[in-house]
Amino acid sequence: MFPSLLPFEKLQVTIIVLVCYVAAIISTVVVQERLPSAPQHQHAVGLHLDDALRDLQAIAQFPHPFDSPKNDEVGDFVNQRLKSIRNDKSWITIDVDKHNNASWYPTPGTVTYMESRNIAIKFEGSKWNESAVLFTAHYDTSSLAPGATDDTIAVVSLLQMADYLAANQPERSVIILFDDGEEDGLHGARMFLHHPWSKLVQSFVNAEGAGAGGRPNLFRSSSPEITSAFGSAPHPHGSSLFSDAFKLGLVRSRTDYDVYTAAGLPGVDYAFYTGRQKYHTMEDTVTNIRDRRPLWLMMENLNSLVKSLAYRSDSQATDKSGFVYFDVFGEAQFYLRFDLYIVLNILLIALGPIIVVLLGYSLYRSHKIHSGWRGWGRFPLALVLGIAMGVLSTGWYSEYNPMIIYGHSYSVITSIICLVTIGALFPLWIAHWWSPVPIQRGQTLVEMFAFWWLIAIVNLISAARQEITGGFFITFFYAATLAATIITLLDQHRLNKQVDAAPTLFAEDDLIRPSGSRRSSNHHNGSIRGIESASERTPLIPRAEDLVAPRKLEEETLGWIWVVEFLVAAVFPVILILQIMWAILAALGPTVVDGSKPVFVYMFLSITALLFALPVAPFAHKLPVTFFIVLAVVGLATAAYNTFEFPFAQGGAYKVVFWQSADLQAGNSTVSLTGVGPYLKQALRDVSPVEYDDVTWEKGPVSGVSTAKFPALAPRSVPTLNMAKWMNIEVEKTGISSALIRISGQETRACRLSFEGGYNVSQVLVRGSNRDGYELPSPVPVKHVNLWKRTWNATWEVEVELTATGSSNVPLHQTAEVLRGKASCIWADRNDGRIPALDQLYVFLPPWATMTAWGSGLVEGWKDFTI
Repeated sequence: MFPSLLPFEKLQVTIIVLVCYVAAIISTVVVQERLPSAPQHQHAVGLHLDDALRDLQAIAQFPHPFDSPKNDEVGDFVNQRLKSIRNDKSWITIDVDKHNNASWYPTPGTVTYMESRNIAIKFEGSKWNESAVLFTAHYDTSSLAPGATDDTIAVVSLLQMADYLAANQPERSVIILFDDGEEDGLHGARMFLHHPWSKLVQSFVNAEGAGAGGRPNLFRSSSPEITSAFGSAPHPHGSSLFSDAFKLGLVRSRTDYDVYTAAGLPGVDYAFYTGRQKYHTMEDTVTNIRDRRPLWLMMENLNSLVKSLAYRSDSQATDKSGFVYFDVFGEAQFYLRFDLYIVLNILLIALGPIIVVLLGYSLYRSHKIHSGWRGWGRFPLALVLGIAMGVLSTGWYSEYNPMIIYGHSYSVITSIICLVTIGALFPLWIAHWWSPVPIQRGQTLVEMFAFWWLIAIVNLISAARQEITGGFFITFFYAATLAATIITLLDQHRLNKQVDAAPTLFAEDDLIRPSGSRRSSNHHNGSIRGIESASERTPLIPRAEDLVAPRKLEEETLGWIWVVEFLVAAVFPVILILQIMWAILAALGPTVVDGSKPVFVYMFLSITALLFALPVAPFAHKLPVTFFIVLAVVGLATAAYNTFEFPFAQGGAYKVVFWQSADLQAGNSTVSLTGVGPYLKQALRDVSPVEYDDVTWEKGPVSGVSTAKFPALAPRSVPTLNMAKWMNIEVEKTGISSALIRISGQETRACRLSFEGGYNVSQVLVRGSNRDGYELPSPVPVKHVNLWKRTWNATWEVEVELTATGSSNVPLHQTAEVLRGKASCIWADRNDGRIPALDQLYVFLPPWATMTAWGSGLVEGWKDFTI
């Protein structure tokens, strides 16, 4: 009975394909969009969700960048919470770092001097004290974001981890670090490397936020120990594909993870990534997280890591071997060492063709190959057409509405899936309708196997040469296709021996095609092979045993075996590629307003859409034509909508980067607004205080980004003083080739020096700096010096050594050059109307646009100087 219910017919194939694909789509979307439930108050694991939520609401009320008084308040809050957690336990130590000062070269020609404001707590292990695992988050925010997700959820989660460890002493030492200055250049992490406790650290977990709520992702990992332990978390999420995206430069975001791995420490980057439209804007609030689920999810998973890492030895902490990892439905994690991954691929690539060739040869020797050469080559043609539709979709959106992915991601991917699926599958349907072959399913599977075998070889070479493990999905596609191919070849051994006349005596179209489409069987071969010439002895009706029609061949196979082939070839690979597809939508789609090239985003989506459709290829000729008509209607309708729809809305607003520069001597100021595409001009036309004729346009810092500059209301960053007194600069010549520069600013703790010509600055030393790891003189002439203090209204003293430009043999006293430079200080506080131009923009910008900040501060006040 069961076989009779599932013959290889249109109705059954359509139902099975739709049920499996719809179930895969719905389940993966639900996992992506809906988070696991959180307890109402407190959980049995000992975490206090209500306390964490109160901490989150207390910290994420206002932006609190490093250079703001609110940052001091948050630092004091964290310190007081840690003191209450310690409760005089002798094995717990708190260190508020107010003594480490350091200099380094973040980029060639740039010096950064920083005074630490980090807060750390150490829990001594009851068994192992010689090393420690580090958990870290930063408590500063971007200048225009309250930072609920970036990075306050991580901060309050680590406060809960500290509370847990205080009640359950770890066997292995644990350090929890709350660093300051991450948003300005990863300064807090760099400063921790100068702290004595950093010498104990053997691995780290960096908790971050690059979105607004959602499901946190194990973005990057260089630690087998921690990644393996992450598999025991209640809801693991992440894949090594993201690690490869960072490694290859496809994702340019930098976190504290980069600092620690550059120092040789293995660790992981665990970060929120969905809802990036609100990232670094005033929309990154507790309210916009929507509920307590994101907070609970990070707390619960970090708690699992603490339990796994803090109560066992550090024997695996220094292991730096590669590995593959990915999650399934956010509930389980697959983990495999890199060397085993390579061996697995080699075995599959080596054994796959051998098995397929042997089975094919067995069919040949058994005279059970019924189609000859007819029907081969259809899948490669369909593959090319599917790729062409992906290229067309990529080019269309990149040309006519490149930003649409930002706010309408699901309608975009719907259109791409529909059009690419038509390109990849409809040619197979057409080919079977025009010239049926009895075993197209088997032929297509064999050709698919050959395709994936070639792709698997390329993947293996890339993995072996560059330790790229993000191609794990290729391994599963190849293995699934190989398994389905083996099943169909084994099933074909059940066929009767080939009868030469069978394929040609009665063409399949004569058996199953409507009369309006009948063609002569001579269309196939020109004559009937294997049948003697007609004579008076020739039967008018051929013998039944001479007729092996295509439909008869299909009936001789196990009627339900195609279901097994489909489930093996499609289900798990499709789930994997859907998870990757939704992650690309969430992680890369919103980056187009930051200057990422939209063409790459659409290209990646087109590739995933093609891979999503390919497992249906062997069964496509059994789908009804209405299936393709529906795909065409939906695909074209959504493509038309996406082409003409405005890409931004209040929930996914266009981001405009704000910066104001003030000449402190002259008293005038200029606002710079930076954004991508023509939308910046459209937004500015709606801002009534801006005289559009006064706007000058420049190329932005990255391709595709423009900057508009115009005069604006002067800032009031130091409201009690005249603008000329906001900053003081003094230059003292201390020798023929040296000078001392003193710079101080009011109500700030961030200033800069820029050297613009005359002499080369070969050496910069900020008095009070730790020189460990700081190379003197500079490898290249210094052009910029970034200065950061932990206290307000302080003075920096900067010693510089000068050399003549050009030939180094020219004595300085014989040159007539003058060293020209610019000294500036930065202000990041926008409260109490201190930046009127920014307040105006918030009022007059259209609702589909919002403000954000890049780099440090919001206002720069500057003065020129010479030596």
